[in-house]
Amino acid sequence: MIDANYVNQFRMVCFTDEPDNIREEVEIHPIPDVEPLHPKYWFGKENYCWDRSKFLLFNAQEWLSTTGPFCYFDLDIIIQNSIDDFYDLAFNPHILYSHWQPEGQLKERRFRDIRGTYFNSSCMLWWADQPKKIYDDVVSNPDIFKVFYKGSDNYHQWRRPAGGDFWNFLPNSYYYSYNYQETNYDAKLSLFNQNMQGGEDTISIEELDDSILLNHWHGKYDMYKELPTRVVLELTNKSNDTDNKFNNIFVEDDELTLEDVKRIFKDYKLEYVTLLRTLTSPTRCKDYNKILDWFADQGAEVILPQIPNTGEVDILHIPDFIRKDADVTRENVREFTQTYEYRNTEKEEQWIIDCEARNDNSIYVNAKGQVFPCSYVARDVLENRLYPLHPIDYPYNDKYNNAKSFAVKDIVYNDDFEHYNESLKRDHLKICKEKCGRCV
Repeated sequence: MIDANYVNQFRMVCFTDEPDNIREEVEIHPIPDVEPLHPKYWFGKENYCWDRSKFLLFNAQEWLSTTGPFCYFDLDIIIQNSIDDFYDLAFNPHILYSHWQPEGQLKERRFRDIRGTYFNSSCMLWWADQPKKIYDDVVSNPDIFKVFYKGSDNYHQWRRPAGGDFWNFLPNSYYYSYNYQETNYDAKLSLFNQNMQGGEDTISIEELDDSILLNHWHGKYDMYKELPTRVVLELTNKSNDTDNKFNNIFVEDDELTLEDVKRIFKDYKLEYVTLLRTLTSPTRCKDYNKILDWFADQGAEVILPQIPNTGEVDILHIPDFIRKDADVTRENVREFTQTYEYRNTEKEEQWIIDCEARNDNSIYVNAKGQVFPCSYVARDVLENRLYPLHPIDYPYNDKYNNAKSFAVKDIVYNDDFEHYNESLKRDHLKICKEKCGRCV
């Protein structure tokens, strides 16, 4: 998320004593053994200030032997949009203000008695050793946690060893609380803070079912969290049924048989199968009826979308550089040159891709048995094979992505699909923008 939303170089550091299963690009640093902040001195022994280890961050310039800007994020934050300006903001210490809480609570006796707080440390910014006085204060006064027993946020509200005006608040428009406010896709940060009080209808990120936020959480364009349960299937490509002569160049001699389908999906629990006509009507497939019966026996619902009467197929179109009166064949297509790259070369805008393949938990399998996230990516790969000057920004291995030879569960988690993930985060396909994206 940070890489997709921050333009400057950065170090990603995680303080932990349990480094297993953390991504290799994250720098691991042991939790500094400082009493009373390291969990071994208090966890399971007392319940004062459950997140007191956060105070170790305020001496990070010493632990990490570095200076400059620091930015801290809780693990239950989703970064939705650019945080480029955090660099400049870090020159002055910043913290969050819980603007979703009712105003006026500071006047309530109960709120003051428990040292209630509007401060929220889910995200903090500072420069070099600016917060060092906070660290020194809690190390020198360990009993302070019995006063601010609810958490570090309460400490920041009421005890300010670095000065009463030390903390600045990030603008309210920069962030919101998913559990206590309306979803705001235009904000920079989405917080998943929970008060953990009985009767509250709140969720954690692990329970989130918002596809746009999940795309951010997993890196703008995410591959599958679970094995896809839906498939879009091209049964044959042996004829051009689109009433568009240009599409003749895509006609090949591929067709899935009943045995192919069984081999690909025999150990695969499918909910829905959509028989898509990208070129040839699926009813032309020799084993069409047998394939339908087999999917029905497996408990999958088969969907056959209606074919428009216009002769136009949405994803098969004539590129602008092809003369409409020309006879284009597979043999002469490379003779049609262009003076510009077919892909969009304009300055990249910021896009959110609400990926239908991910949302539907589906894959696309063509008549060759090749697996793609969707038919749009399949089209992009095919055009790369045929058109001059039509590059793709990711690899596609015809051999290792073929479900006739390799299990689908292995293909959808292989390196090529990870490359889709990485490239689509940074340089969205034009077709993704047109079909599944919005510019922000």
